[in-house]
Amino acid sequence: MSNTMMAHRAKSMFGNMVEDERRHPWFLTPILFFILGIFGATWIPFYPAWMVFLASVIIAVVSIRFPYLALITLSIFVCAAAGYQLPEFGLFMVLFMLTALVVSLFEWKLGYLAFLMIFLSRFGLSMIVPVVAATMLPLLLSVGVLVLGGVFLTFMVTCGNLTVAGMLVGPQHQSSFMVFFEPATSNFTMADIGTSLLGIQNANLDIITSVIGDNLGLSVAPIVQIFLIGVAVFLVHRFFHRDVSDSKYTMPLTLIPPAIITGTFIGFYSYLLVPGTAGYVAGGLLFGAVLASILLGRAGKEFFQPYFTSIELDASVGTRISDMENLGKSSFELVGGLEDVKEDLKESIMVPLLMSDIAQKYGIDPPKGVLLFGPPGCGKTLLMKALANELSVEMVTVKCSDIMSKWYGESETKVAELFRMAKERRPCIIFFDDLEAMAKHRDLYAGDDVTPRLLSIMLAELDGMDHSAGIILVGTTNKPEMIDPALLRPGRFDKIIYVPPPDIEERKAVLKVHLMGRPLEPDIDLTDVIMKCERFSGADMANLAREGATRAMKRAIDTGEDAVITADDLNYVASVIKPSISLAMLETYELLKLDFERKMHKVKRDTGRRGVGWDDVGGADRLKKDLHDYMQLLIKEPKVLEDFRLKTGRGMMLFGPPGCGKKHIMRAAANDLDLTIQNISATELIGGHTQFTPSIKEIFYRAREAAPSVVLIEHIDVIGSKEVIEDPEAGKVMGQILAEIDDVDAREHILVIATTNRPHLLHSSLLRPGRFDKLFYVPPPGMEAREKIFRIYLRGIPLAPDVDDKTLKELAEKSDNYSSADITAVVDEAKLMAVINATDTTKRVVTREHLINALERVESSITPDDIESSTNFMKVYKARKT
Repeated sequence: MSNTMMAHRAKSMFGNMVEDERRHPWFLTPILFFILGIFGATWIPFYPAWMVFLASVIIAVVSIRFPYLALITLSIFVCAAAGYQLPEFGLFMVLFMLTALVVSLFEWKLGYLAFLMIFLSRFGLSMIVPVVAATMLPLLLSVGVLVLGGVFLTFMVTCGNLTVAGMLVGPQHQSSFMVFFEPATSNFTMADIGTSLLGIQNANLDIITSVIGDNLGLSVAPIVQIFLIGVAVFLVHRFFHRDVSDSKYTMPLTLIPPAIITGTFIGFYSYLLVPGTAGYVAGGLLFGAVLASILLGRAGKEFFQPYFTSIELDASVGTRISDMENLGKSSFELVGGLEDVKEDLKESIMVPLLMSDIAQKYGIDPPKGVLLFGPPGCGKTLLMKALANELSVEMVTVKCSDIMSKWYGESETKVAELFRMAKERRPCIIFFDDLEAMAKHRDLYAGDDVTPRLLSIMLAELDGMDHSAGIILVGTTNKPEMIDPALLRPGRFDKIIYVPPPDIEERKAVLKVHLMGRPLEPDIDLTDVIMKCERFSGADMANLAREGATRAMKRAIDTGEDAVITADDLNYVASVIKPSISLAMLETYELLKLDFERKMHKVKRDTGRRGVGWDDVGGADRLKKDLHDYMQLLIKEPKVLEDFRLKTGRGMMLFGPPGCGKKHIMRAAANDLDLTIQNISATELIGGHTQFTPSIKEIFYRAREAAPSVVLIEHIDVIGSKEVIEDPEAGKVMGQILAEIDDVDAREHILVIATTNRPHLLHSSLLRPGRFDKLFYVPPPGMEAREKIFRIYLRGIPLAPDVDDKTLKELAEKSDNYSSADITAVVDEAKLMAVINATDTTKRVVTREHLINALERVESSITPDDIESSTNFMKVYKARKT
């Protein structure tokens, strides 16, 4: 293995260790206790240097598994040192340590910080401890440290032989029982610890009570100082646990707490002791120390953000999203594509929370709920991870399956506790993954299902919050149709956003993100790779990068030399792995998008499939113009019809021989006018009459919501013939369609279009005015049109030089009465011949001979009866023709 690979491995291992330490500081804890042991064992002169080191090591080792036991061990060492000075001092330390340890039962960090505050008193740095705590920990814990340590320091400056301790100033006094200046014993043995502890029982309580009575009540100065320092601690916590810390006032606000602490010290030092430059110099040093501690605390909070945010969550359900495994540090810049989704999230969530003053000016409140839905692996959870990092607010992720419990009432308790925690820590975002698990449609409930009760609690919590409550629910789901509609209405989930599979450019962006930091071929071209990744989700693209890197790694191992990821690696992987999103899933989610999506930003994604346009329709120029003009008038300019009081039907019908491009023409017209198409397949409807009737209504609902749109009914003769309509059951299907057509209003921008190969079979009720009263005949293509169709379908195909304009005209002449579909079959047959018969596989081209032979093999599918039936129909109904 090369040195470079070993270096890469070492770097990777170190990076993983750092990330693990940020989430779970296993190594930091014993280091901090070792430092605390050093300060504690040297605070009162007693132990020699070797004993200080040994005691600190013992405390650090114990803290790895038992931090609270490490505090007890440290207390024993400190009480022994105090007993060595005076038995009365030792007794006082025992009483105080017991009190501190009892309080620390709730949180060992409280005892650690209080001890550290006391042990730093002789260095004048006590007050930086609660300040640092305020930047990282909850306010109650920070104030608790100040009170616990401040009480002890008050005794030090009033009942000890010190008047200044930890920058806390006390009154002048004579007698004391807390003595710090007895020299350490030169002949120390381990037995001296026991001797000192046993000597504490000889303490004279009268001395303690006398000194306290004489000195403690002399001045309330220390109490006032603690109160003022408490104000500074509160301000530090306020500034660094709110969005104010990211504003333009960051530096001025950061200077206020050091100024309060410094001013308190200088004022009381000058009042109680001797005014002079010494106090000002010490005050200046104190100001710098407090300011540095604030900046240090903030840096530490940012570095250990995953750990601090996880311990701040006190609900029994849910996890801090920033502590989720395998997601790493993320941001919107590292989420490839999905620009419209990111814009919606920024405008609806980030702006109201981070720029509340601007949002309030325009009356913009954050939504109560946001739902992200789409195929699995497309980035819904990754978006929320990025949002959490961008916002820096409380954000909790909840697996809905974790809430469900077999015990009655436990699931409801978890949900209620989750909302209680969110209210206490607002602004807060609750992220529900797989929301359908606990909010599914009421029709899907089983008899003993707990879901109805959970849904009721969620609805009650949402209705009980106003928009200023500072709590936002964000849910993700792969199945939005399973969620109860009561939860999805505006006022609850105000935003419903579809997260689609990535398009071509987005796939490229996602792949680049996942290749970042990996050894890549210089100037690698990803174009061919991306074109092979149709229907790949974001997770599939991540897998592509991983497998491509694996191939490069294997080469490096086999050759013993560095290897880079090449385009060939990625092309090979892309050709063998299967996309996780099926065609059926794509179709389903496009329909769900029409049913559910509620968002502002919409973009057209380049899926790699070329849409049908007028250039793809050969010939039929007059028909194309008539269709375009009529559809544009009905869909785009209905007011013109109203102004002229024109009453026209909402239906059009295209008829003609099979294979002549009726559906093709309609798709080109819809794309040209930017209309969505809702398909109704008559052949599917006839397979089960009554069970499909509700779906017809749903299709028209979708058309209304996606307007302007077209409802396309293919082969309407299958359900609209005279014989079928007379059947009672089959007639219901057609009756439902006609009822929906009659209900369509001109202002709804909906057009119903039908196609048929057998117009003479249709029931007259379909053709009366107001329904399908505009008829367009699509005949077999003429000679000029056939030549254009040949050109269209040979476009982009390797052709021999003899396939020229003359050949195309010859083909058009010989293909009389061929439909568009027949010409397509001729071209496909010629291409197949070119592939099979080529002697040189590198020079496969379609020749004139291939096309002439294919034309001889493929016969016209249009019969004289097809032409005659269409002609007779035109004579009766006066259809428009080309």
